Amino acid sequence: MWTTHTQNCRVCREALQNIKRLSVLAYVVAGVCLFVGIMVDARTVALQVATAGANVMPPLGFWWAILGAVLCAGGGYLLQKLTRLFYVYEFEHAHND
Repeated sequence: MWTTHTQNCRVCREALQNIKRLSVLAYVVAGVCLFVGIMVDARTVALQVATAGANVMPPLGFWWAILGAVLCAGGGYLLQKLTRLFYVYEFEHAHND
């Protein structure tokens, strides 16, 4: 696919570059969400241990941040799989019927 089309098509090359950028951005946002989640959890646990000391449960913000990290990392992975189609697109004429 690369040598027959993508290499010579300006629109496809730009789309590929944008998908690669978006993939990197998704991983960066996932890392930031993970960092924020850990910081929120550490802060809350430290406050709970200092005041009560018994029941230490992560706050809701921690779970939202972890969910955001997982979703962004998954999105980045799927975008990387999409970039493969610009290089190799497996096609069989037998499946065309």
